[in-house]
Amino acid sequence: MVMKVSKAIFKAKACELFRHVEMLGEPVVVTDRGEPTIEIRLYRSKRQDPLELLRASILHFHVEHAPGVEEASAVELVSGPALVEQED
Repeated sequence: MVMKVSKAIFKAKACELFRHVEMLGEPVVVTDRGEPTIEIRLYRSKRQDPLELLRASILHFHVEHAPGVEEASAVELVSGPALVEQED
């Protein structure tokens, strides 16, 4: 759960709040008059583009056509549900 603190509390306890974020990995939201203004969270390096991660990862791709099935349908059957989105 996200911890929310006012600017005044953040000013007084900044080091303690930084340690909290570092140790538990939970973000802290600093508010100003009850409105969120800043989020303090662990640093995440830039993620690579998912397509770049997959580039050159397929060594061989072979589609066998079922008798009486159109080519587009055969490709859909082979690559369909297994390549659906992964959760992040």
